Amino acid sequence: MMKTQFTRYRRYAGMLLCSALLLFSCTKEDGSDQEPDPTEKSGLMLTASATEISMGDEVTFEVTLEGEATDADIYVDNEKISGTSYAFDETGSYQVMAKKEGYIDSDPVQIKVKMSKMDVYIAGTGGKDYKEEHFARYWKNGVPVILKGSDLDKPDKTETAMSIIVDQGDVYAAGYSHSESYGDAVYWKNGTMVQLEKSPGSGSTYTKEIAAYNGDIYIAGNEYNPASISVAVYWKNGTIVQLTDGTKSAFARSIVVDDGNVYVGGHEVFGANEIARYWKNGTPVDLTDGTTDAGINSIFVSNGDVYAVGYRDNEDGKAIAMYWKNGVKSTLSSATTHAYAEDIFVENGNVYIIGRVLNASFKWEATFWKNGTPVVLSEGDNDEYPTSIAIHNGDVHIVGYQTTGSGSIAKYWKNGALVPLEEAFRANSIYLDY
Repeated sequence: MMKTQFTRYRRYAGMLLCSALLLFSCTKEDGSDQEPDPTEKSGLMLTASATEISMGDEVTFEVTLEGEATDADIYVDNEKISGTSYAFDETGSYQVMAKKEGYIDSDPVQIKVKMSKMDVYIAGTGGKDYKEEHFARYWKNGVPVILKGSDLDKPDKTETAMSIIVDQGDVYAAGYSHSESYGDAVYWKNGTMVQLEKSPGSGSTYTKEIAAYNGDIYIAGNEYNPASISVAVYWKNGTIVQLTDGTKSAFARSIVVDDGNVYVGGHEVFGANEIARYWKNGTPVDLTDGTTDAGINSIFVSNGDVYAVGYRDNEDGKAIAMYWKNGVKSTLSSATTHAYAEDIFVENGNVYIIGRVLNASFKWEATFWKNGTPVVLSEGDNDEYPTSIAIHNGDVHIVGYQTTGSGSIAKYWKNGALVPLEEAFRANSIYLDY
């Protein structure tokens, strides 16, 4: 009896032991209690801001590890670079990888760099002799193109190109045909001149800047009414729009269209002085109060922010170069001399402004400011006047002119270095088409 009971206990214990062994075996097989392999590494992931770019473009890279950003070394064709951005200055195909000690290298990212197709357009005047041949023209990549007008056969009439753009493959230049005492606002489309509309009874009309938006062409300028008072105007597709009522002298000097809104910068007489003003869809926005002279020479809109550049006289009568961002002013020059800000361009949050500053020798120096820091472009003893600026991928393109005893010479600076222009007297505008 006791032996039989003991045998039962032994069988029961054996069954429990087998069950435990079976359970342990299953647990080992499903790996739920396995320790991680100490030789297994996590892999880096590399992404690029662009993979097909033009020569000179900069690409920014980001490295992540299991979905989180991490620091790592970046290699372009097995050459380690500094930081996380790289400018590709030559055409070709490049392999980029991220590496970090203790982790698996990222899969390669291929960057394809093609030849830049950017064309540089500059508008102004030129010819073989300043006194004998003085025509409106533009230069495409340095090659001059004469802008002919209906009055070229008349010795007292000449044309001036003030501004240029390219829109949907068409080249537009705005300017005017003029004699010593009279002007007609015009523009050229692919070299063909078109006279702009005038208000009834008005006299001379002049243009200053041209812009394009959704296939429409906008041009800022002014016309003189029958009382010989300048009226600030702009043209949309050739139709004139008056911004002021003609009771006080006013000028429109710059125009930009952003998100369907039309911004025009300029100035208007206010009492004894001129006020800096821009118009948004025809509604005036005053940036100064008229206690001293002030004016806007250029306007620019970037990410909804409105920038205006120009000047304001101080209490001592010195013109101070300045700009306004959304109505808040910033001073660019000192209060001890005269200075004017002429044009502005904003790229990647950087603010580039050009202007002229009167030096100790009473000569105008061409100057540009990047985020408020000045750089003098002028060399020599002649007055120099910058007129227009354009930026692409951080490259700074500036045009203007230098006055001499016999006339003027056009100037074109790229990143501070002079680029020659053939048969050029004045450069008034630059546009980069890319």
